[in-house]
Amino acid sequence: MFGQKSLRQFIAVAEELNFRRAARRLHITQPPLTQGIQRLEAQLGVPLFERSRSHVSLTPAGAVLLDDARRILAQTERAVESARRAQQGVTGLLRVAFVPSVGLHFLPGIVRSFRERHPDVHLELAAQTSSQQLEGLRRGAFDVGIVVSPSERSPDDEFEFDLLFRADMCAAVPAGHRLARRRRMALAQLANEPFVMLSALQSPAFMGAIYSACSRAGFVPRVVQEASPIQAVLAMVACGVGVSLVPDAVRAAGHEAVAFVSPTDRPRLDYGLSAVWLRERDSPLLRKFVGAAQRGAGLRDD
Repeated sequence: MFGQKSLRQFIAVAEELNFRRAARRLHITQPPLTQGIQRLEAQLGVPLFERSRSHVSLTPAGAVLLDDARRILAQTERAVESARRAQQGVTGLLRVAFVPSVGLHFLPGIVRSFRERHPDVHLELAAQTSSQQLEGLRRGAFDVGIVVSPSERSPDDEFEFDLLFRADMCAAVPAGHRLARRRRMALAQLANEPFVMLSALQSPAFMGAIYSACSRAGFVPRVVQEASPIQAVLAMVACGVGVSLVPDAVRAAGHEAVAFVSPTDRPRLDYGLSAVWLRERDSPLLRKFVGAAQRGAGLRDD
């Protein structure tokens, strides 16, 4: 019915009870202000002011409107400011997905770094495989993900990737395995073992890193079982189905029936973890999260 301009004009006249002073306060001349108040009264169908040559006062309707006008204008200004802050990445909601192996070891530092700088942004977190994250980004279910870095990327890819850090792998063997008491070993010592692997469909980049490492060690892993998520892989290892190569970070969860052994191979057995988002949905808030994630991972110190 009427906008901020009309409300500001009405409030100025109601507080000054003088059209000349109100016009000066609004940095306009008196005639446009008078016309504006007349239009507002016509829209509402009630007089807002009693006017005489020497006196201006609020009518009962004007007194009621003054309280509401102040409240409406304050709410509108807060809404506008909130929208601006959201556009600038200062406030808002960010939906973040992450591969499960990031959860305990890396994610707390990333979230802490982000929240220290952006306390007014609400984060929604969800553990998903890399493939699930990419599909979720396409559907609009997430704003940004943390995935295993792909080994190859096309220049016209719909996704943008930004490396956060590189994480080590380790061998997972049953607690009674011949290598279970070893702290370190060469990967080639697993050449004749049956392997339990993460599902290639769910984690193709991670599986690619494993096959590349085994190839450098001189063998192709003999896969007897695929499973997902990583907890299912560890359960299979604990049952003696086979051995596996897993993110080193899973050691922190503790598995009594599984032993973890660090490979001595060079170059080291590792894989990249990257932030990923749809190029068409880039935003200042998303970029702030990626920067915080890189600081949390030690790639940035600004």
